[in-house]
Formats: sequence, C-alpha cells, structure tokens
Amino acid sequence: MAVNDEYAMLSGPIPTGFAVYQMPGVQLGDHTFFGWKMVKQKSESYTDEDGKEQERRVDDDSVPAVYDGTTQLLQDNAEKAKEIASLKAANELTQQGLMEAVDYLSAQLAKTPTTVTDTSTGEAK
Repeated sequence: MAVNDEYAMLSGPIPTGFAVYQMPGVQLGDHTFFGWKMVKQKSESYTDEDGKEQERRVDDDSVPAVYDGTTQLLQDNAEKAKEIASLKAANELTQQGLMEAVDYLSAQLAKTPTTVTDTSTGEAK
C-alpha cells in the first residue's frame, strides 16, 4: 500500500449471495484509487477429478454488477466518451455526405442550360 493509495470502502455488510472484488488501480492525479465491484453469485454443478458431482459459486453475468460510487462515475465517463466518439464519427460522415451532395448538385446545375422567357412576347432569350 503506497502513501497515495486510496481504497473505496463498503458502507455495510455484503449481502448474502454476493461477492466483492477489488478493482485495478486507477490513477487520479497523484493518487491511485482502488474501487470495488459487487457481483451476484449463483451455484453451478460440475464433476471433479474423481468423477464426483460438486457445486461451486460463480459470478452470475445475467445480473449487473454494483460498483462503488467513484468507480461507477469512471465507468459512466468512459461509456460517455465512447458515445461521443461514435457521434463525432457519424457527424463527420454526415458532413462528408453533405459536401458530396452539394458537389454533385452543383455539377448538375452547371450542366443545365438556363433560358429566360420574355413575358411580353413569349420568346426565349
């Protein structure tokens, strides 16, 4: 444990059927923060090396994990950063498509002959 390490603390007992894991350290300024995640457990049957049926507890991936507040904020920020990057990429594609459409329409307008009709005589000029 380094001088600048910080650890998230559980605010109460671990509920029955859950396991708590320490998260890898995240550098926050001059501190390293270690959060936790709480995961629902389920029983799983397996056959041991002697051929006997056994049961063990494993993480239940169908139930979302619960994180300490800081870790949850860091994960939310990472997810938002991915969304922003995706939106920026889509925006760039849209802008590129619009510029191609403008170029295409401009080229089409340049090819179209323009005639003006004299309203008094009905003749094209």
